[in-house]
Amino acid sequence: APPTPTPRKPVPTPVPTPPEGPLKPAPNCYLAPLVHNADCERLALLEGWEYGPNKYGQETSGRTMCLKSMREHKGDTFVYSSGRCEVWRCISRRALKASAGPGSEVIRVSFSDKDGRTLTASQDGALRFLEGTPAPQAHFHYIEHGDGTVSLESLYGRYLTARPGGAILDEAKLIDDWEKFTALKHASGKLSLQTYHGEF
Repeated sequence: APPTPTPRKPVPTPVPTPPEGPLKPAPNCYLAPLVHNADCERLALLEGWEYGPNKYGQETSGRTMCLKSMREHKGDTFVYSSGRCEVWRCISRRALKASAGPGSEVIRVSFSDKDGRTLTASQDGALRFLEGTPAPQAHFHYIEHGDGTVSLESLYGRYLTARPGGAILDEAKLIDDWEKFTALKHASGKLSLQTYHGEF
């Protein structure tokens, strides 16, 4: 008689993890002091012994307290020095890095259709034209390359990708040819983008 097959165990369906939001805690370890601008604002300046070294002379406890204060003030990064904690909120990591020094600021652009709806990124990587007041996700970092092309980064840290056929998604983690656009600037101040595939 043929052997009885061993019943296979059901394979559990994996639960998808949601992508990261536009902001996440980012300790500012090696950057110059942050500068207040349209993309970064200081929410609180806190000083006291609780932010100083512990009884072993280490700053670990002070940094931990600063991190706790950052969460309480709903910030997304902090600047720590012994006895001092600055809580900041920046619109994105790129804005955080650009704000670490005077006079530096990222370039952000937004796009609207003929009906006035604004192109908006979403967590699932789709791009949608939405009505009403533009959300922070409707602003894209405008990155210029040495070859004259530009790339667009959403506040989710992804780059806009132009697929053959005209579809554009917010899905790339790295910049390659499909993530580069040729920018055509008009006298009215508006901007048109041509994809790698020659489409607008």
